[in-house]
Amino acid sequence: MIFNPRSCGMFVAPVAVAAACAAGLGSGCSKKVSPLPDGPSHSVRGQIEGLPVAGDARTFLRIHHEEIPGWAYEDGRTGMAAMVMPFPIDPGVSLEGIAVGDTVAFVVKQTPSTQPPWVITSITKLPAGTVLDFSGRGEPR
Repeated sequence: MIFNPRSCGMFVAPVAVAAACAAGLGSGCSKKVSPLPDGPSHSVRGQIEGLPVAGDARTFLRIHHEEIPGWAYEDGRTGMAAMVMPFPIDPGVSLEGIAVGDTVAFVVKQTPSTQPPWVITSITKLPAGTVLDFSGRGEPR
């Protein structure tokens, strides 16, 4: 599955800020735009729903993840419900031995300066029979 970062609500603000600064519309903006700082990392568990296509940078790992209570939004809200979503993988992370249907533990880092603004920095296959809880609504608060 190909992920369109423009379809996620977290794409607009960083681009709008960068565009405003580039146009000189914001007070104190210079023509040089610095990338936004990286955000927090979250330890999460989930089930693999789809693997990226080798050699196709437009495809991502798809994971049905449990609730992420500490997920931070730009407007100050926190919390993300359990859901299936696409995840880019840090270049140093191997998916060897990971297959569709596997239960995994992974660390996802919020990276506001990239699109999409998150990346998996580590992933580990969990033992067969590991029970996941997808009931967490994680409504942003």
